Amino acid sequence: MPTLYAYAGSLTQPNASSDAVPGISVFTFDDDAGRLNLVQQVAGIDNPSWVIPDPAHHRLYAATERTDWNE
Repeated sequence: MPTLYAYAGSLTQPNASSDAVPGISVFTFDDDAGRLNLVQQVAGIDNPSWVIPDPAHHRLYAATERTDWNE
């Protein structure tokens, strides 16, 4: 079975209930144990709350939440 990857975005700015965390976490899925194993964390991306790979799985796109955005 090929390795299955999961990607998780998170809010990176510290708040009253949590410290700052890296933006994107990469996991592999362990089918036998039924769990995710952390492989890598990527910092430097502010609040990547939504992530998706391109169809060929060569790139990962992230949408960020900006607190300083004014429309």
